[in-house]
Amino acid sequence: MKRLITLLFLVMALAFTNLAHFYGDTIEKIVARVNGQIITLSQVETYYEALNQQKQFKGKIKTSQVLDDLISTEILFQLAGEYHVDVKDKDVEKVINQLRRNSKTHTPKA
Repeated sequence: MKRLITLLFLVMALAFTNLAHFYGDTIEKIVARVNGQIITLSQVETYYEALNQQKQFKGKIKTSQVLDDLISTEILFQLAGEYHVDVKDKDVEKVINQLRRNSKTHTPKA
């Protein structure tokens, strides 16, 4: 009887191990491929949530727009790599600061 219980326990342990392994491997749903690079549903959802947190986009953006934006961004990254475009952080900061200055000078007064 003891051997039967031990054997039953081992069989159940192996079954649960295989189930845990099977269900533990979460497969991402691929929603787009851009020249071999994939965009997953979780990437779309993460970006959508980040945009939806911002006041100007709250409730105004669709997931299809988010996917289009991610595809466009991936294409730009691929082209930048193809043409060996290398933008430094300081260059990005410089442009952002310039845009901020320009937006302050062109802001309509209330």
